[in-house]
Amino acid sequence: MIRRLRQTLPDILISFFLLIVPMVFFFQQTIGGRTLLPTENLFQYEPYRSLAAEYGVGQPHNTLYSDLVLENVEWRRFVSEQVAGGQISLWQPNILAGSPFIAAGQGLTLYPFSLLFLILPLASAYGWFTVLQLWIAAISMYIFARVLGIRRAGALIAALTYQLSGYFMGSVVFPMILAGAAWLPLLLAMIEL
Repeated sequence: MIRRLRQTLPDILISFFLLIVPMVFFFQQTIGGRTLLPTENLFQYEPYRSLAAEYGVGQPHNTLYSDLVLENVEWRRFVSEQVAGGQISLWQPNILAGSPFIAAGQGLTLYPFSLLFLILPLASAYGWFTVLQLWIAAISMYIFARVLGIRRAGALIAALTYQLSGYFMGSVVFPMILAGAAWLPLLLAMIEL
């Protein structure tokens, strides 16, 4: 038993380290009281545009990220309301004549880590969701590298490279992309096995 623990302890410590890394990067968005939501993007549209000067909001940093605050937050709010009302969000009646909701993957309705959006305030849930997805991505890559026969040090470098890649850092405001890409190395490891 002690011998087995001695063999797995380095992997446990590496897993913990791979969680600490995104926590450092997103400390402000998890514990620091800030959010990943680009709320300043709302001020490019009325009625918020008229209030921009009053609240000291200038030009948004990147208007291409407006979908997160215009669509994604509303999807999360809709799911929360449906769950609070004891219903399953099968149909979304608020846009046009309505549309299937649970079937659309972007809502992440059935994704287990979406529970964070139900139990945490939305502003901080995005930060915690991102940290956990980056952790899953790193663990998945670490496992894949180990399955390929790479030693722990090399697997750790592969995991950090994948976790902090430009693709992931550029996609942190798109939860559905993070959630999909995080599991890819684990799927490849399963195929390899």
